[in-house]
Amino acid sequence: MGSTQNIPPIVKVGLSIPSDVNAIARPVDQIMDLLRRANSVAGAEREVEAALREALGNAVLHGNQQDRTKRVQLRVCFEPGAGAAFVVSDEGNGFDAGHLPDPSDEANLLSERGRGIFLMKHFMDEVQFEKGGAEVRMRKGSLHVPRGRHTARHHAPATHGLQKAG
Repeated sequence: MGSTQNIPPIVKVGLSIPSDVNAIARPVDQIMDLLRRANSVAGAEREVEAALREALGNAVLHGNQQDRTKRVQLRVCFEPGAGAAFVVSDEGNGFDAGHLPDPSDEANLLSERGRGIFLMKHFMDEVQFEKGGAEVRMRKGSLHVPRGRHTARHHAPATHGLQKAG
């Protein structure tokens, strides 16, 4: 495990990602590297990574419908040893999370609808949908989900190796 010596007490990162499924891996890998180095979600790295990939995938595929003229916004806030919070926003029309089928119901076992959201809710401590479903807020650990536009677009000196996607 890496040292947290060079990581500030609270780190905020904001990224703009193209609506392309191939653009998801790099920023997720970089965010997860930061979270591992900061020990922010110790023992839950795989679950957090899966939830983040699902949220970004949903934003690209369902929200922005892979329209390359649209972007997905990712805001991350984490504190070493205390957890992480994520906000994923797309430019789509949103959806009604209350009308998704339960993928654990026997009638829906072969359906892919709702499976990603089911996994996000299972893996994270908190999942909320805002802006008519065009924004998902997730939290793992005790850190609160960031609100508003005060989060920096690209924060911290060289963001500790994180490079802006895009």
